[in-house]
Amino acid sequence: MIRSATLPLQTTLPSLSDNSRLKLFSGSANVNLSREVARYLGIDLGPMVRKRFADGELYIQIQESIRGSDVYLMQPTCYPVNDHLMELLIMVDACRRASARQIAAVIPYYGYARADRKTAGRESITAKLAANIITAAGADRVLAMDLHSAQIQGYFDIPCDHVYASPVIVNYIADKNIEDLVVVSPDVGGVARARPVAGVGVGVGDAGGAAGPDVGNPRGLRHGIEHEGGVGLRELAQAEALGVENGHPKARGRWSSTRRGQAWPRSGRGAGACGTSPSGQSPRCGPPECARGRS
Repeated sequence: MIRSATLPLQTTLPSLSDNSRLKLFSGSANVNLSREVARYLGIDLGPMVRKRFADGELYIQIQESIRGSDVYLMQPTCYPVNDHLMELLIMVDACRRASARQIAAVIPYYGYARADRKTAGRESITAKLAANIITAAGADRVLAMDLHSAQIQGYFDIPCDHVYASPVIVNYIADKNIEDLVVVSPDVGGVARARPVAGVGVGVGDAGGAAGPDVGNPRGLRHGIEHEGGVGLRELAQAEALGVENGHPKARGRWSSTRRGQAWPRSGRGAGACGTSPSGQSPRCGPPECARGRS
């Protein structure tokens, strides 16, 4: 005699909680930033083994199961940019081979972003090249901050989220209550970055045109100021000038050379610089906090 039995069907599928599915790993570029983000989210940084071989090759192994998880890899590609970029690629590949559900590369500082177009023959567009290799490694999404130019978002064949630090900078400057503040951009390309900050000041100007401020050309300053903000050199001489810079490692040197080159009127009350800066820099560029100080 054959007897049959029926098993109760499972009405709900087992699912992971949001906290258990979210994984955050940090590269070696800025571990402190990753720890602060993890503390804010209420999670721990994922365990990872990182070591170098004698010939300089990098070895990375994820020390926990990330199958079906949403993985976020924090790694700014600052100095040394080649090492940090390669480390990010290895981390992405390791997570992809570990069957992660989604891999998001969080890049607070996007290296190789300056060459975003060809300005002469036989040049490489490294911003597009870096985007291609990050995508080829297996990243599903990129989160970047204050890109050198907004068009870099279109270089990725995957979703790219571009966030700005200008709200934080604006709030900080507004709390200072600086009178007669004039916001100045170091070049033509930076005018778009300076405009959001200019809401707390008088106007936006170009401190030297396409050649940059290092040439110390007062004519370039006069043309940019009058064109963008309607502020002439007479008004600027009586104001507190604030330069808005992107993640250029030489931000402090650019604004200091601008003053030495007499692009600022000598009778001006002072000049300062603000902007985002990579956490690691070349020793010849000075300490990482240079962009946060006054020039």
